[in-house]
Amino acid sequence: MSIGDVNDKKKHALELAALLKGRLSHVNLLIYNPHEFASFVMPKKTDVLTFRDILQEKGIEVSIRKSMGDDISGACGQLSGKVKRKGEEEEYLKSFA
Repeated sequence: MSIGDVNDKKKHALELAALLKGRLSHVNLLIYNPHEFASFVMPKKTDVLTFRDILQEKGIEVSIRKSMGDDISGACGQLSGKVKRKGEEEEYLKSFA
């Protein structure tokens, strides 16, 4: 998952390319979608395209996955926040038992 200012820069693409060197692989770039339970940000489009271009230049097949579900907070990165929140509510309710 590509997260803005966390793992979306040129150096990260070069590190991934080095790890995959000599291996048959295909990278699916999943774009992080922000939500209220985390402070991470969506990567910039230019950073995602640069990341893709670097991998392709190194001979690695890459797809940028289309984001779906963000309208219902079900896109990549968003469901984890809902699960975390649900877990917090369960812990809160247990404290009354």
